[in-house]
Amino acid sequence: MQTLVKGVVILIIGYVGLYSFQYFDVSPGSRDHYFYTGVINPLNGLVKSDLKGKRLEENLNTIDKIIKIDVLRKYETGEKAFFAEPGMINDNATNEEKKKFRSAYLSLVCDNFDVFMKERIHSFRKSNLHFMVPDFSQSELERHREFDGLTFNQPLSRSLRASVLRFLAGEDTSSVGWLYNSYCYAVILFVIFVMSIVYKEKFLFLFSITLLFHLLLVLCTAPAYFHMYYFTFQLCSYVGMIYLICGIYTKNG
Repeated sequence: MQTLVKGVVILIIGYVGLYSFQYFDVSPGSRDHYFYTGVINPLNGLVKSDLKGKRLEENLNTIDKIIKIDVLRKYETGEKAFFAEPGMINDNATNEEKKKFRSAYLSLVCDNFDVFMKERIHSFRKSNLHFMVPDFSQSELERHREFDGLTFNQPLSRSLRASVLRFLAGEDTSSVGWLYNSYCYAVILFVIFVMSIVYKEKFLFLFSITLLFHLLLVLCTAPAYFHMYYFTFQLCSYVGMIYLICGIYTKNG
């Protein structure tokens, strides 16, 4: 029981530490915009499909008060619309309208869950197996110079930083297949889950269940086709695998 309690506490502290930073952003409308990024790609796929639902018209009208549906439909993805049409999102919406928007969006997803999951799986595949190599030219690297004014954000070597970024971006195309692919990590996590049951490892069981839940949340809310949203999942899967191997080695030793 003590092991289970310790595991819960560690996981809670870890999640709080990882995600609490976003609540310190006090710029006007920033939290709302961040929330909308999580729904705009699925919403783009939904409004382009043949929708159903008892409250369909009501839900669409409610959503349209926050995000202009006609504007959203014009773009291939919600992500492109988000950056190309700043006025598409109503920054002056009341708290009541925002609350109704969330309820309407959830209702729309529940009534058209097959369409929602089709778009989400497409997003997952684009972010992983069919990852598109971005353009990390020198001008793209220099685009981030606004961070140079931060004292504790200076790279040890600019040339080394550029080389690492180009490698991670896939200029060395051989790196893309294994760096930006969560499929193998999902298999690792499943193995951890099974082994935790076989070896009665409560901590690993809780660890794998939490990660699966995390993966589900990312799958449902990832706002763009960036693999970075799956990095936490990947890294934690590695840690769990090492923990499992060390535990088996210790028991057999």
